[in-house]
Amino acid sequence: MNGTLFPLAVVLAALACGSQVSCVRRAVPPWERDKPATLTDTGFGRPDGAAPARINGLGKVKMANDEGEMDLVARLFLTGPRGQRDVREKTVSYPWVSEGRVYWVLDRKRNRRVVVAALSGWEAPVCLSCVENTVAIADFLSRQFNGKFPGSERITEIAKFLKDVKVAPAASIASAELLDREKSDGFAPWLGGREKDPSAFVALCTSVKEHDNGTEWGIEFNVFNQLGGVDFVKASGTVLPFTLQQVGVTEMKPPGEFSYPIIGN
Repeated sequence: MNGTLFPLAVVLAALACGSQVSCVRRAVPPWERDKPATLTDTGFGRPDGAAPARINGLGKVKMANDEGEMDLVARLFLTGPRGQRDVREKTVSYPWVSEGRVYWVLDRKRNRRVVVAALSGWEAPVCLSCVENTVAIADFLSRQFNGKFPGSERITEIAKFLKDVKVAPAASIASAELLDREKSDGFAPWLGGREKDPSAFVALCTSVKEHDNGTEWGIEFNVFNQLGGVDFVKASGTVLPFTLQQVGVTEMKPPGEFSYPIIGN
C-alpha cells in the first residue's frame, strides 16, 4: 500500500477480499464462517462516498408503522417468542458511543447474547457478532471518535467492546482487576474444570496489553468464556486516520478447562 493510510472501511473490506491484511480467527463451524465480501457488495471505497449498500447482507429493511428500532432488532435477530429481557438496549454500557445505538440480543441456539448495532448510513441494524460483519465492526468503532485514535485512556473500553462482540458480553477479560476480585477464595470457583492449579489461572490474567507508536496501535488480551475455555483476542490498526485493520480470536484453552462462575455481565 506504499505507506498510504487507507480509510478504515476500505482496508477492512479488502481484508475479506484476500488482501495482505489478515484476520486471525478461532476455528468456527461452517455455519459461522465468513461469507465472501468485496468492495462492490459492501459499497465501501466508492468515489462518491456513498454509504454501504448491504453491509449486513439484509439490504434495506422497512419498519412497520408501529415498530420502534428495538422491535425491528427483535424481528431481524431474535428467533422464537420474545421474552422481556431477550432484547436490551445497552448503549449505556459503552459510554464512549456518541453515534448510533447498541443492543444485546439473546441467541437461543448458542445460549449467548450477540451484539447488534444501529448506525446512520446503514440500511438496517447489524449483528456485529456475526463473523461476516467484520467490516461493520470497524465502521461502527471508528465513527465514534471522529476518525481519531482515542488514546490509552479508552483502550480498556475498546477491548471490552471487542470482547463483547467477538466472544460474548458475559465473558470476562483476564485482567489484574479480575485477579484482585477473585483471589480471596484462592480462585476455587474457577478451578472446577480440568485445570486445578491456581497458578495456571493467574498466569492467564495478563490484562490488556497495548502499543501505540504514533502511527499504529494494537491491543491483545485473554478472555475467559462461559464454556470454561480461554480465548486470545488481538486487534490492530492505524492511529491517523483511526482504522481497525485486524481483529481476531484464537482459542487458547478448550471448553471445560476452567469453570466459569460469573453469571451475566
